[in-house]
Amino acid sequence: MKTLCSCVVVSLLMASLSSCDNAGKTNAESTRDSVANVVDPETPAAADQIDSENVADEPAATAVGSEVQAIAQVWKSRPLNVAAGASTPGIKQFALAFCNRYGDYKACSALTGYLTKKASDPAFHIEDKARQGYIACRSMAQYPRDLICCFWNCNDGHQLVAFWLDEAYENGESYHLPAFYDYDPASGVMSPRPELTAKVESRMKAFDDYSVVLPDVGKDIVLTGYKIDAVNDCAENTELRLRWNGNGFDF
Repeated sequence: MKTLCSCVVVSLLMASLSSCDNAGKTNAESTRDSVANVVDPETPAAADQIDSENVADEPAATAVGSEVQAIAQVWKSRPLNVAAGASTPGIKQFALAFCNRYGDYKACSALTGYLTKKASDPAFHIEDKARQGYIACRSMAQYPRDLICCFWNCNDGHQLVAFWLDEAYENGESYHLPAFYDYDPASGVMSPRPELTAKVESRMKAFDDYSVVLPDVGKDIVLTGYKIDAVNDCAENTELRLRWNGNGFDF
């Protein structure tokens, strides 16, 4: 979704996103049972393995003006291979598969450097909660170039993996992508689930802009829609939740 708003409103949205992250956590959710019994994937061989089939082969982001916009145009038709070096892959292996393919996005390249222990980008902060099935790569600049990743264990033995990409510019333009994948442990492939992305985007069309908070505890996704009042440099916030149902989400 592309939106236009003032710099003041952009700052308000970023502050609202931070507050939503705290509001979405309760004592009852202090342990993320959605990733219970998953082994922490601290396997150096797996983390260092670069799957050549996932290396970025997409058009340069500058062709469409935005790295996130470029990814949004192609990801639905691009299954991803997860590194075979991990007998029980976790969020680091899922994130690395995504980042290898979409390395033009700066948050992806920064997270790849962290996961492979080959580089450290001081322009980004990594929040590593692998035991909770969550990892985030956030830019340290005023306007975000963020990548948030997490996964859930499904009732059918698969994993549902989610990525939230958030890119904003000083001129008020912003680009978002909530991307979902089904991981099949039998094949080692993450297959896109664009119907879940469509569910989010369709529901949030009623708003001028929106944010997504993927859970580092609990199971539910928090969505916040913004109705922007450009005249008064403010926004009206509406919070919605996607409730985990064992294989996907319901509003």
